[in-house]
Amino acid sequence: MKTLKSLLCLLSASLIFSSGLFAQVDKNATENTKLVMQYFENEVYGKRIITGMMDCAWSNDIDMDKKVLADTKKHTALMGYDFMFLTKSDSRTWYRPSQIEKAKDWWNKGGLVTFCWHWLDPSTRSSKGASFRTEETKFRIPWDAEGKKLNTEDKAFTQIKRDLDTVADYLLELQEAGLVVLWRPLHEAAGNYGKYNGSGKAWFWWGDSGPEPYVALYRYMFDYFTNEKGLHNLIWIWNGQAAEWYPGDDCVDIVGYDVYDDANKHRAAEAYYKNLMDWSGANKMAAISEAGYVPATESLKDSSAKWLYYMIWNDDDTLADDSKKDNNNFWGGKKFNKAEDKNQNAFDTDYQIKLGDKDLNALFKKMGVSIK
Repeated sequence: MKTLKSLLCLLSASLIFSSGLFAQVDKNATENTKLVMQYFENEVYGKRIITGMMDCAWSNDIDMDKKVLADTKKHTALMGYDFMFLTKSDSRTWYRPSQIEKAKDWWNKGGLVTFCWHWLDPSTRSSKGASFRTEETKFRIPWDAEGKKLNTEDKAFTQIKRDLDTVADYLLELQEAGLVVLWRPLHEAAGNYGKYNGSGKAWFWWGDSGPEPYVALYRYMFDYFTNEKGLHNLIWIWNGQAAEWYPGDDCVDIVGYDVYDDANKHRAAEAYYKNLMDWSGANKMAAISEAGYVPATESLKDSSAKWLYYMIWNDDDTLADDSKKDNNNFWGGKKFNKAEDKNQNAFDTDYQIKLGDKDLNALFKKMGVSIK
């Protein structure tokens, strides 16, 4: 029955490719945001794939775009950034230029921008000792179990709201600059929650309270950012990693899965795509929102998994110099992606959309961006 359901969802998805049924969840989206979504649907999804790389948000010393260029003579079309330290006042002086300004610069080069948020413990005002990992912080989503809703009277909710306001201000700055942000909040929420005979834990604090509090927080953020903060430059990407964590079609534009599975290596990760189609009823475009391996061209082209984009995760912050040959680095090391993988798989045909692609440049021209 599950296999039949997956096949029906994939069939539904293939019909959507040609029928224009991907509804944008923000009805007041900016014109640029609408144009990006139209580009995704009409020019990319089911036809090609957007290449992506995550910036090294942990270190100002590593430029992942330069690494990609050095290895392939090309740039990816998408770069990923992180709001992680921007909620802590003691780190903004060094972290802000590394993310906000870099995102603006990338956009003005004709590149797409995505942001995630490794949300450091909201109860701390300093970045020193702050963590987002379940085992390193006691902070959890304030939850009214009896009322089955967020506990908005709890001090923890005030701290959450403070951080949301800070991030909203930065997103508004990007909106005023004309940027469209592929916004991926509260990512990888499920982690190992409930696995291993119930002993598995979520990796991050926003997942450790369980699916209900997580969904409530995601939906609150969507409502607060969209309807109260006036943020209409966001394309909402859900990346919860399990069915129970799906917050609903009305607050998700794109469904994503983070694929680090060694069994898939450079394959198209069809099983994860089928999961996303099941969970969303095939009503959403799907993306490999993080990856360790660059998916191979032929694997993608021959697959039923029609991913919108992939984004390779950054290298470790100890590897500013690739001559150290740290094999565990996703791009610079050899364990995950050898030289031939990075060149032949990532950029070898017109199937992969790179920076400077004709259709991508046409999109930016429509948005009034004079590409530098």
